[in-house]
Amino acid sequence: MRARHRHFLVTLIAAIAVALVAPSAAPSHAEAITCPGSTSWDNLLQRCV
Repeated sequence: MRARHRHFLVTLIAAIAVALVAPSAAPSHAEAITCPGSTSWDNLLQRCV
């Protein structure tokens, strides 16, 4: 039972770490791409719209 609980905590902490690191990496990628003049950058979709 303890091993299962420990495995859950490790998985949860790893998921939180990935969630915190991934958004900070996205804006630097977004800034490297420029949208055409008639479109704007959509952060949610991560593409030009």
